[in-house]
Amino acid sequence: MLIIRHISSTNTVQNQLNKINKSMQRTCCLSAKLFWYPIVRYHIQ
Repeated sequence: MLIIRHISSTNTVQNQLNKINKSMQRTCCLSAKLFWYPIVRYHIQ
């Protein structure tokens, strides 16, 4: 029982890490867009 519980808890930790990773990637993507968009627009004009 203890082993199964341990596996499920590590699974939960992995899921949390995946969620954090995805949200960080989303934030990085958003900030990159906010950073590059004005520069690109400025150069296009």
